[in-house]
Parts: sequence; C-alpha cells; structure tokens
Amino acid sequence: MKSKFLAIIIVAIIAVIALGAAFTLCLGSNGEPSDSSSWEVRELSGIKFKVPQKHESENMLSGNIIDGVKTGDMYQSEDLTISINDTNWTSELNKFMNTDSNSMTVLDANGTKIKTFSADGTSVAFFEINKNKIAVNWSGDINGDIKAIIFSFFQENK
Repeated sequence: MKSKFLAIIIVAIIAVIALGAAFTLCLGSNGEPSDSSSWEVRELSGIKFKVPQKHESENMLSGNIIDGVKTGDMYQSEDLTISINDTNWTSELNKFMNTDSNSMTVLDANGTKIKTFSADGTSVAFFEINKNKIAVNWSGDINGDIKAIIFSFFQENK
C-alpha cells in the first residue's frame, strides 16, 4: 500500500516538473507575436524591421548591384539571419517547398501569406516587401519574437 502511494507521489512530482519545463521552454505560449514596441528599428537596403535586444549585436553585410537591383544584403546575429534580395531566394524557397521532411506553417500578416519552414532545429520564412525578397532564418521553431520580427517588416514599410 505504501509503495503504491509513493509511486503516485513520484509520478505527480514528475508531471509537475514536466509541465514547468514545458512552460519555461515556451511550449505553453499562445502563439501570439511578442510586444515589439520597445525594440530597436534597423534598416537594411531601405527596408526597416525591428529586432529584440537579444539580436541587437549584429553584423550587417552589403551585397552587390545586379541588373540595377541591390542584392545580397544581410543582417546577422548569433542565431538570426535576415537576407534581402538574395540571388538564391527563389531556388531556396522552391527547395524548402519540395522537401517532404520540412514542416511548413503559413502566417498571415494583414492578408499577406508568409511561408515558414522548419527542419533539423532551424527555420526560415520567405516573403516580399515592396518588391524586395526577404528570407529570415533562425534557430528553433517559430515563436512570438520571430512572429514580431516578421510582422515588423509589414508595419515599418507601409
């Protein structure tokens, strides 16, 4: 009788620890974008976007001008890369769309459909702003911060 009671207590403790870990790892989030009102606005190739403080120490890399279009500009932080007009944008999008092992999610930014793909611990989103092709790559799955970064492109470049 005592061993059954002890087993129930141990299972309950493990369940509480598992729930706490799930919420700590944001598995219990409601999927809403984070509040980006205090985030720093960055600009790359004339395109504005916001980044949270953890992504503010960055490298901005300049690309080239090909056929009158500025290509290949990048914003890089430790686990976030934003590419504007990368010459491989279309081929990368097609590669992700045609790979069965990728998990695809579609976000809606005021009527614009944004395709995001996840595989092997990294994710990428593809979309266009004012005829500029944007790719956002990050470590992990989509979360509130990433949604807010992506949505900031649409808010800052109306």
